[in-house]
Amino acid sequence: MHTNQLTPDMFEVRHDGAVGGMDSIFPDWDRHDRFGIVIHEAWGAIGASLLIQGAVSEFFRARRAAGIKDIYPEIYAIHVGRDFGDLSMYDFWPHNKETVVENNPAKVLQAINDRAITRLAVPAGERKRYDLIWPEVIAVKDRMRTVIAYDASGRTPEADIEIHATSDKVEPNTVQSLDILTPIQEYKDSELPDQRRWIGYVNARLTAVTPEETQRALEAHRANLKDGLPVETFLKADVKYALDRLVA
Repeated sequence: MHTNQLTPDMFEVRHDGAVGGMDSIFPDWDRHDRFGIVIHEAWGAIGASLLIQGAVSEFFRARRAAGIKDIYPEIYAIHVGRDFGDLSMYDFWPHNKETVVENNPAKVLQAINDRAITRLAVPAGERKRYDLIWPEVIAVKDRMRTVIAYDASGRTPEADIEIHATSDKVEPNTVQSLDILTPIQEYKDSELPDQRRWIGYVNARLTAVTPEETQRALEAHRANLKDGLPVETFLKADVKYALDRLVA
């Protein structure tokens, strides 16, 4: 649970001409909030690395403010159509925090609702209307508090939010996600059940993405570094937008 070192002051947010913190994106985060990200392409979530980690920092801040001990963050990754890369270095763990659903908008919406996600990230792009049943639409509208659009490149078209990392504690989680064989070497001889299970799941997913896909993601991420720290852009959206971006 290494992401419990993340704190909101490690992120600077520029939105609507103002400079603030993660609470300007995720206002009034409380202990019951759950973050989810819908993923449409290999390593797509890397383009939202700061949004993910900023959400994690708010998760821990809210619990600590209430005097509640740390647990693994309530964050969920929904891979649409196939496995798009292991995200456990961001503490999407245990493994059920990541799920692969078929390329079907109804299935994606069901996954969002089943996990009671309240803060959602979806890929930016062309909007498409889908036939969804009203109980599921009403449920997500009733519960959702924040929707943010992102791009796998880290540079979202028509962006109105810019997030800057202000601490060197943020970047290693992304670097290790794209080179996960390095961190698992540290635990390869461990006999602890949790670590053995983690290594097993990581190894089982190594071929989910190709070396070429990983290299492209790494190059895109490096292009967003400024003085060694990442800068990414996003678009504030709403539930209607999210419902139009459930599948690619």
